[in-house]
Amino acid sequence: MIRLTEKGLLIESATTRIEFEGIRIVSIQDAVTGEEFLDRGLAPEVPGMELLHQTGKISPLGVHPLASQVHYTLLTDQIAEIVLNDWECDVSVRVRVDEETGDILLEPSAWTMQSGIAGVGLNVPGVREDLYVVAPFQQGTRLPLAHPQIQGTRAVWPNSWEAGFLVFEGQGSGFSVQTWDDHFIFKGAGIGHEKGAQTATFQTLAYGPLEQNRCVGNVCWRVSAFRGDWTVPVGRYRDWYWKAYRLDEAALMRPDWLDDIRLAVSWCPTNLDLLDALAARANPQQVFIHLPRWRSFKYDQDYPTYEPSAEGRAFIEKARAMGYHIAPHANACQMNPDHPLFFQARDFCTRDPSDMRWGGWSWLPVKGWGSFGPPQSYSLMPSHKEWNVLVNVHLAWSPWRRQLTRQAADLRRDLGLDSFFVDVSQLIHNSDNAILENLTYAEGSLKLIRELAEIAPGFCVSGEGRNEISTQFLSMVQFHLYNYAHVHAIDGEDVNWVVECTTPVNELLFKGLTRGIGYNYGRGENRRAMIDATLKQGAIPTLIFQSKDPVAELDGEEARYILERALG
Repeated sequence: MIRLTEKGLLIESATTRIEFEGIRIVSIQDAVTGEEFLDRGLAPEVPGMELLHQTGKISPLGVHPLASQVHYTLLTDQIAEIVLNDWECDVSVRVRVDEETGDILLEPSAWTMQSGIAGVGLNVPGVREDLYVVAPFQQGTRLPLAHPQIQGTRAVWPNSWEAGFLVFEGQGSGFSVQTWDDHFIFKGAGIGHEKGAQTATFQTLAYGPLEQNRCVGNVCWRVSAFRGDWTVPVGRYRDWYWKAYRLDEAALMRPDWLDDIRLAVSWCPTNLDLLDALAARANPQQVFIHLPRWRSFKYDQDYPTYEPSAEGRAFIEKARAMGYHIAPHANACQMNPDHPLFFQARDFCTRDPSDMRWGGWSWLPVKGWGSFGPPQSYSLMPSHKEWNVLVNVHLAWSPWRRQLTRQAADLRRDLGLDSFFVDVSQLIHNSDNAILENLTYAEGSLKLIRELAEIAPGFCVSGEGRNEISTQFLSMVQFHLYNYAHVHAIDGEDVNWVVECTTPVNELLFKGLTRGIGYNYGRGENRRAMIDATLKQGAIPTLIFQSKDPVAELDGEEARYILERALG
């Protein structure tokens, strides 16, 4: 039921009640119990909506004393429209009650005479201070909105906002905001606002290029109250996700041995003695190995050429003969600008739609300048191989996918592989050339992982990170920890907060599709906290060696701790 009020609009379903004043949400309640989830006094200055510009400017909407005119139209008792004629733009919010689910659906769109429009944001201001936000950020977290590790977060789907929902959980009740979008539209979530910390923002983002873009919309936000804990709304999202993408079929493509894995090794050195030492402690058929330095080139150089060195071949062949599952390291989307393929690929690489910078990576051995995108200089980009300069290729460009799958198929036959690792598989992003060959980058990423998985029945494609797109056809992934804690751990900063901040949200979403292994434990005292947080996420116990003598490390305290949890 939808009806007009003196100040706005009241929408009520069987589960949820939402009230608008002007264009601003002022109340979200449980329709049955009457419990209120918003506190009007917490964020009174936060605007109801915002217009996002290519330059980074954010224009508040609905706040102009004269030129913020709101109109309401009731189409039926279940459908309405809120129209805002604002100084900056025009806005329409389609409102609908979904009788089947009890969700209240809000679908904002914006259009303007200005160019360079990047998105439109819907704010939920005044979230009660006792509510925790449960979010699929870096495998999952559950924190108060004002917690310093989440306040100010801006996450973009699906790279850092790994599935399209946030849950606001209290004591046995709460509400969630979800988008059941299977059209690969980029979107964002934010926690906190400059005018009110207890604010959540949901952004609909426009595909690049943005210079001439004047409109944005077509993402529908589902708001619903729930009773129970956070697993109730996340379980609903999982049910939609599995059905929308037919994931029961995708799950059948997983290798039969995936659930038997009890121990993993990330960043494994090509030490032949290590294979024997590991076999003395664990059944090789229950061990998964990620192998980074197996090619006849330095790590992160000369991509996409994948040829085994003599040392790499000897290690892989021995490992496979012993029964280990071993995944040689490749890169899903990045290439070196001095590679011969770059001449063909350069017009199909990605640029940030906000500032047109080339996307990619580089590694400089200077404190404070370690990992950055590639240099934007014509002279420097191709000339410093030692910086491991990489540029991002748009994954909808089919020649890139063909190049990678062709080489992976050759390696499988040559080395008897049952697994293959593609780095940076989580990096799915908007770009200035958002659509190539009729596909978005997200769709291209999904096709790449599937095409690799189709090389052979039960072929294990593994990668970095886990989100709702790449995960569909990945079988094993390295887990990032919340707020990319490895970055701080590598620098020796205290990361003891990471265990508290970790909640296995994505394990509920993706269980049955993808299993996880450790990514990076950092240095020194940080390592135990990083190991515990990785295990808390549901990862397979993972060895990550620190020295040039991994065999000796197996007798150390850290390895014993991991082996005990792996093998009992």
